[in-house]
Amino acid sequence: MEADAKEKRALSATSSSSSDFSVEQVLPLEGKREGFSLVAFRAAIIEPRSASTLLKKVSEVLPIPNFRHLKRIRKKTTATQDDKKKATMLMLLLCPEDDFNLLDGDLRSELQKLTPTQESVRVPSHPPETDEEYRAYGKHWPISSRPRPAQKKEFSEDEKKIMISHMREAISVGRLGASKNGGQLPIGCVIVDPKSNRVVAKAYDRRRRRTEITSGEASCGHPLHHATMNCISAVAEYDRAKWPPNEQRKRRRDDGSGVEDALSSKPYLCTGYDMYVTHEPCVMCSMAALHSRIGRVFWAVENTYDEETGLGGTYMLHCDKRLNHRFEVFKGLLANEVKEDPQSFHVLAKDRDEVR
Repeated sequence: MEADAKEKRALSATSSSSSDFSVEQVLPLEGKREGFSLVAFRAAIIEPRSASTLLKKVSEVLPIPNFRHLKRIRKKTTATQDDKKKATMLMLLLCPEDDFNLLDGDLRSELQKLTPTQESVRVPSHPPETDEEYRAYGKHWPISSRPRPAQKKEFSEDEKKIMISHMREAISVGRLGASKNGGQLPIGCVIVDPKSNRVVAKAYDRRRRRTEITSGEASCGHPLHHATMNCISAVAEYDRAKWPPNEQRKRRRDDGSGVEDALSSKPYLCTGYDMYVTHEPCVMCSMAALHSRIGRVFWAVENTYDEETGLGGTYMLHCDKRLNHRFEVFKGLLANEVKEDPQSFHVLAKDRDEVR
């Protein structure tokens, strides 16, 4: 308790003005697409009076779960306005053309009887992410719902000061690693428990083979020893020290039932923790953060050293729906302080061959 109190007082003493705070949340909308793709669909031309019945039947035999962003029916547009019958016809989406050609022969025959007039149309292949896309997509086919506007994340003044302090510590750790190990990349990482503002682990980059200035001995550089990886490993070491492997992992309930529960006090690695890192993590580090169940990541500047990054640069792994964990990412915190360090850009501009 006393140690935690000292740490909180130290944190308060080093906190900076919130006027230094400037971040931008890395959202899926940030990855702007160049135009959009259209996919060929088989559509039936139907009478308005039979639309309800046919829609129900077709939806049962041909569901299209990957195209829920599309309305299933639209009016049939015609070049001539004189023919009122054509002007009031409707188009009913059946399925993608590629799937239609693979349908069972009996099913295709049944569809042909229900909807004898069919044609191919091109529709947007994915849902719109902005109002601009919503309007553009609607010119090709009606869209079922508008995209939700992005909610800007707001932080209190106290939160801003704490976040600035933690990022400054990450910058300091990175510079320490670079100076102590004679040319390591000046990348620092700090992992914090936001509930108590306690620093759980901190680490710098050790991927390069360099001579230790303090001891004169060669450092054990390793291409996997990125700052983020080292910091997550330090969290694992902290867990092992606090919850030794030989400690009983089960406990009995106090209700006398005799049922055993897992120890509820032990978190899984970085669950709910915040990560502050001076440079955007590479793909490997981003996946490590994801699998360790990190809560939020704050990075200062873009990573111009690693060929591919994972949290806003090359990929956006933190919001990839195909993965089993998602978390918030914010960029730009104290970016100017990292950019103003001449060593940072000098080192990051060196050839990647020196990592070996």
